[in-house]
Amino acid sequence: MWGRSLFDDDPESQRLADELGIVLSTSHHEPMQRAHVEWARYGQGPWDYSKNAQTLQAFWREGVRRMNGYESVVTVGMRGDGDEPMSESANIELLQRIVRDQRATLAEELGVAPEAQPQVWALYKEVQEYYDRGMSMPDDVTLLLCDDNWGNVRRLPYPNAPRRAGGYGMYYHFDYVGDPRNYKWLNTNQLSRVWEQMHLCWRHGVDRIWIANVGDLKPMEQPIDFFLTMAWDPDQFPAEAIAERLPAWQRHWAAEQFGSAHAADIAELIAGYVRLNARRKPELLDASTYSLKNHREWEQTIDRWRRLADKAQQVEAALPAAYRDAYYQIVLHPVLASANLNELYYAVARNRRYADQERAATNDLADRAERFYERDGELTNRYHALAGGKWNHMMSQTHIGYTGWQQPDEQVMPAVRRIVVPEAAQMGVAIEGDQAATLPVMLPGGPDCWIDVYNRGRSPLSYSVSAEDPWLEATPTTGNVSPQVRLRVTVNWSKFPRDAAGPVKTTVTIKGSDGSSEAITAAAYRPRAAARGFVEANGYIALNADSYDRAVAGSGIGWVVLPDCGRTGAAVISTPVTAGPTMPHQRAPRLDYPIRLVNDAAVRVEAYLSPTLDYLGADASGEDAGVRFAVSLDDEPATVVDMHAERSTPERNFEAWRHRVASNIHVVRSPPIQASAGNHTLRFWRVDPGVVLQKLVVITGQPPDSYLGPPQSPQAPIE
Repeated sequence: MWGRSLFDDDPESQRLADELGIVLSTSHHEPMQRAHVEWARYGQGPWDYSKNAQTLQAFWREGVRRMNGYESVVTVGMRGDGDEPMSESANIELLQRIVRDQRATLAEELGVAPEAQPQVWALYKEVQEYYDRGMSMPDDVTLLLCDDNWGNVRRLPYPNAPRRAGGYGMYYHFDYVGDPRNYKWLNTNQLSRVWEQMHLCWRHGVDRIWIANVGDLKPMEQPIDFFLTMAWDPDQFPAEAIAERLPAWQRHWAAEQFGSAHAADIAELIAGYVRLNARRKPELLDASTYSLKNHREWEQTIDRWRRLADKAQQVEAALPAAYRDAYYQIVLHPVLASANLNELYYAVARNRRYADQERAATNDLADRAERFYERDGELTNRYHALAGGKWNHMMSQTHIGYTGWQQPDEQVMPAVRRIVVPEAAQMGVAIEGDQAATLPVMLPGGPDCWIDVYNRGRSPLSYSVSAEDPWLEATPTTGNVSPQVRLRVTVNWSKFPRDAAGPVKTTVTIKGSDGSSEAITAAAYRPRAAARGFVEANGYIALNADSYDRAVAGSGIGWVVLPDCGRTGAAVISTPVTAGPTMPHQRAPRLDYPIRLVNDAAVRVEAYLSPTLDYLGADASGEDAGVRFAVSLDDEPATVVDMHAERSTPERNFEAWRHRVASNIHVVRSPPIQASAGNHTLRFWRVDPGVVLQKLVVITGQPPDSYLGPPQSPQAPIE
């Protein structure tokens, strides 16, 4: 375990670790067997080799003497104090001198050649700049490559690179303190993504040492176990069988902890809460994360959390008593606490929207939000009281009220609004949660629409609703508003005009007992019998990655579906991951998706990708092609897109990276592609390895904004 060690401030644990031969090299700037707190306690002078070399050499020499014959891996090199660079630029000459002097110390203290003692150079953060600029390291030293602190590998050796005697390692994060936000409260690590990135490492020869950064062993039991299981034998999780092996391992893990009777349910509960939390880590979540207006995004997210919480409590009731403390700690608490946090922000989001709309329900939502805030503390206290306080303080990490990367000292209740509600009744209408006057276009197989009718006053209010055409239905047609009611708007397709060539518009009118009236435009579209594929509506066609009609293999390269990977479902990758680039041609690997365009248009294709980095960088010639894919319609020439093509200033690159890891997605838009109305085949071409496709969206107009992007479109043919 690398990072802030559990032993840092515990002398007894430190003594035990020394007896067991555990190396507590717990940060990245303290080499030669010294823990990160030791220099702060016992060091003299500056942590600067150019000014204080003699003192630092003595400090490191003492660390080597502590090895005392234990099997150890020595960290060489040097970083600045406090996870900072040594200097503003990569001083390669100085760092090479440091390494030479450290290796000389090893030889003197151990009485063997330096290459006889395992050593590692951690290429963490800015240290990678030394490596990228060509700094050489003795061949016997293991190069410990790193992720970006958010689970995305930064650099890998080229598949055909000469083997090093010391080999390569990977340092991978399961939690983190730093930009764009600390994340360390609960497990947010999807095992499918861990597998995908570590499989990438394994196939690129990164096989000497794998290290996981884990601040607290709880609540990371499952990803730690999976990481170590995969490290022991990566070949037990081959790409071609991962869709079966990964869920099977999760069920097996649950059975080991809680018995086989409920293993399948528990495996899905853990995967389910991690799946939802991985969309946006709890520390980054707030009232504005999901859309109240479009795709019922907030509402559907809350519905998923509620179903998960209900199932988790049902399983708890069925478990033998001996399992229940562990079950609460590993499963029930993270489910209930995460669900409650989402309920809190959902209530805050609605409260603020309702206040803008002057709804009479505004203050009730403020009360509801405050109750969820209180419940967060109750759930934490229950955790800390388990087994007589066995895990007391383990969930003390603040997770509500962040304003920057560092957590607040204490939880902070999100601001809510309260209004003065007048006595007189006054009807208000909100379409899909907003004050718009037009409903989204409805299609067969697509979602229904909804309208909120609400009261702005305390006095009783009733309403009635009528549609201009018989094919549109809004229910309930009459009722009382106390203080609000939701109308469901649907299309009776048996009454819809069968000869309509495009969307048909109509009007629905709502009248209130206060004398007010609202006329709302609605529209529906039924593709004709010749239509095939996912159908355009409301400015887009959305396709889940695994909804392809055909997966074409070529050049020895195929496709693998990764279950439960990403924000909204399964993802798709090409394999093998070490295969070189393939440009689009008739027999090149690709995915085909049938689509139906309503009008002639210049479309753009948005690819929703996991935030993979340009992990190979420049090749031996200095050329960097990036991480590319291509898109085309039918048999037209393909457009090649580099997912990192926007490279600009370091500052802009950093801000783009912050946004991608915070949202756990990298959305890349193609140049315009001219297309005619009718049936087409959208083709997604494999160019470079490493691209993890989650979703495709064909942009034909102005699609509604949302955090997750549009849900999958309905598919024709429709009779």
